[in-house]
Amino acid sequence: IGLTIISMVHRDRIEHDRQSDIQANQAVLLQEKQFTEAVLESLPDIFYVYNPEQKLVRWNRNHELMTGYDGSGLRGRDLFDWIPPADKENVAAALQKIYKEGQATTEASIILRDGRQMPYL
Repeated sequence: IGLTIISMVHRDRIEHDRQSDIQANQAVLLQEKQFTEAVLESLPDIFYVYNPEQKLVRWNRNHELMTGYDGSGLRGRDLFDWIPPADKENVAAALQKIYKEGQATTEASIILRDGRQMPYL
C-alpha cells in the first residue's frame, strides 16, 4: 500500500509539472505572436506571405488599406489574381528565380479592389 501511494503522488507531481511546462510554453508563444504581429503592423509598406500553392496566407493592415480588401477578401487569394495579364509572365519568371536562387526583384502592377492598377516593385 505504501508504494502505491508514493507512485500515485509521484505521477501526480509529474503531470502537474508537465501542465506547468505547457502553460509556460503557451505564454512564451503568445508573447512571440504578439511581438511578430506588432512588427508586421509597424512596417511602413505592405507585407504578405504566399504558400507554395501561391495562396495568400499572411498580410498586414497596410495590405488591406492599399488594396481595398478586408481580411475575408484577402485570405486564400491567388497571387495571380492581383496581376494584370501584361505582367503575369514577368511575375512568373520572378517566382521561378525565387524558387531557384532564393530571391528576385521585379516590377509589376497590381489590380486593386476598385479595378485600378497600381505599379509596384
